[in-house]
Amino acid sequence: MEPRLSLPTLQEYQEAIQRPDLCFKDPDLRKGKTIPGVFGLPKVISGGFAGVFQVKKGKKSYAARCFLRMVDDTKKRYKAIHGFLHRKRIKCVVKFDYIDKGIQAKEKWYPILKMEWLEGETLSEYIEKNRHNRKTMVEMATKFKALVEELHNRGISHGDLHDQNIMVVDGELKVIDYDALYVPKLKGRDCSEIGHTNYQHPERRLSHFGPYIDNFSEWVIYISLKALAQDPEIWDEVEGGDQCLLFRNTDFKDPENSPVFKALNRIEDDNLRLLVDTFKDAVYTYNLEDIPSIIDEDSITRRHRSLVREVVEVPQVGMSGLKVKYTPGDSSWIWDSKEVDYTRFTSASGLVRVTAMLPLIYLIIALVLFVIDKLPSDNRVLITMGAPAIFLLLPASYQINSHVRDRHAKKRELRKLDNKIKALRRRIKQELQTITQFKAEVNNEITKLGDKIASQKNQESIELRKIESNHYSRVAEIEETIKDLKNVEKEAGKTLLKENRERYIVEKLRGHRLGVPGGPNLGLVKGFLLSILGIRSAADFIEINISKNLFMDNGARFRLRNGGTTTIWWLKLQQIHSLRDWHKKLIKLYEGEAPKKLSSSEKKKISMKYRGLNKSLVEEKKNVKKEIQEEKKKIKESYRAQIDTLKGEIELKKKLHDIEVKKTQSNLDMLCEEINELDWGMNSIKHQLRGYSEISFTNYLRQALTS
Repeated sequence: MEPRLSLPTLQEYQEAIQRPDLCFKDPDLRKGKTIPGVFGLPKVISGGFAGVFQVKKGKKSYAARCFLRMVDDTKKRYKAIHGFLHRKRIKCVVKFDYIDKGIQAKEKWYPILKMEWLEGETLSEYIEKNRHNRKTMVEMATKFKALVEELHNRGISHGDLHDQNIMVVDGELKVIDYDALYVPKLKGRDCSEIGHTNYQHPERRLSHFGPYIDNFSEWVIYISLKALAQDPEIWDEVEGGDQCLLFRNTDFKDPENSPVFKALNRIEDDNLRLLVDTFKDAVYTYNLEDIPSIIDEDSITRRHRSLVREVVEVPQVGMSGLKVKYTPGDSSWIWDSKEVDYTRFTSASGLVRVTAMLPLIYLIIALVLFVIDKLPSDNRVLITMGAPAIFLLLPASYQINSHVRDRHAKKRELRKLDNKIKALRRRIKQELQTITQFKAEVNNEITKLGDKIASQKNQESIELRKIESNHYSRVAEIEETIKDLKNVEKEAGKTLLKENRERYIVEKLRGHRLGVPGGPNLGLVKGFLLSILGIRSAADFIEINISKNLFMDNGARFRLRNGGTTTIWWLKLQQIHSLRDWHKKLIKLYEGEAPKKLSSSEKKKISMKYRGLNKSLVEEKKNVKKEIQEEKKKIKESYRAQIDTLKGEIELKKKLHDIEVKKTQSNLDMLCEEINELDWGMNSIKHQLRGYSEISFTNYLRQALTS
């Protein structure tokens, strides 16, 4: 262990640094000049651990960091940090030199840090000026996240991230003050400090030292930047900038009643709300290593969105797999390319020719008879009535022609096939209507299950917050008790000392009896009478007052040590004054002799008593926080089981839907196959009917007449 140095005060450093040429060994600092401040003394920026002086040499400026307080292994720590930083190029960190004999003050040499002087603003100063510029604040949040990512990628952590330790230099972020910096070589050591309380988890201890120690303060700063980008008025509302950005350590001790958390909850931004919920969960986390970093924001968001999709956006079942494969007329092109086998009327038979000529002959004979007026009137009616029969003979012979009958048969077959196709199409339509209705019913059931899941998640959130609210009021009480314990311990010491002094004085006063030589001149009789009343020594009463009544003027009213009072009227006024003065003189004498402080054993006894109380309270607080986490875990597991059951029902509905869709698709495929077969048959018949284009009554008549 390094011997602990007795370090100079800030004033002693200021006095020494007035002569850089004498107090520094480093050539740059030795040849430089300090910046004057108040009363002409070198200007200094002071913190808890060090004072920083600006030393200018030509156009360059350096920072000389002089230690005001050092831990036992400061030198080893800074050598480990220096070695790491000089091997790595980290943009956000300013390289430094640890100079063991850096500055001479009080005729001794003391270590300093020398680094480049940064001309810029602290993060809080920058925010104060730019918080109304949304774009600038969004960019600053992005740059801060990049800074954090760079530190994590290098496996290091700053240990005391806060607004005064982050500088904005030409729009870029730099971190300063490396007293609590963690590098891999320091693994296993305790931290040198716990950092600014407005940026650290309430459970942060010196034993917390590793790559994770910045995670909590990252959220404090990142959420502040994100929130101010959305609503810059929060800065004034919560009085930001006073040793903080937005949050203070009181917000971490009682999040449910925190004005900052309440203000953030008003901002209508889903992403910010998710970050705030994540941060609040970090506040409630007892194990600091479980707190995520802001660089995990994307994975946190993805997990949340995945959960939202599972819980709220329940996927709807669809029918994209259903395909009606029938396309009307898709085989007609095959038949269009085939040669048509035409059918024609051959030479008419004798009967057909006679049938074709009879109406003409019948007409000529009837006309001749009508003209020569040789036809009896009764026969005229018969001839007229018989004419249609004669004229229908030819169409009748046409209809019974084999070609005509074949054509009619093919047309009937075509109509029959067409009717079958129409019937199959109606069945397809019915299948689609049935599956559509089934889909709607399944979707409706799934939506209801999704609503139940969302309701379960909402109820889970309420119960988790209720647990946090109930238990953390107890945590707050314990913390308040721990805080008051030091005062109680101090008061207990004072009380014990008071009792010891009083006991000492009383014991001494018991040796001074009344009515004996050396005491007040009361005489033996009056001394004896006072002893009968219980007043035998100076220890038996606390004070004497003069009392009067209607009959007597000078009574002596004794306030006894046992709490009682008694008044006697047979003492002379001079004796009363003598007795009172004697008592006061003795008390004054023994107050000077009484012990003025507690003994080592008494101090140790009190210390052990309250140390035990403090330990039990700390343990109780730890147990309460563990209980919170366990109860939250049980609730989450309970609701997860219920949600998994509901999700299982959704999956079952989807499986049943898929089975029904598959069944419907099979039916549709079968119907479409039938339609395609019938369509092929129809196109075949249509092709054949094209060959009957010359089979007509006109051609039939012409053939009969010309034969």
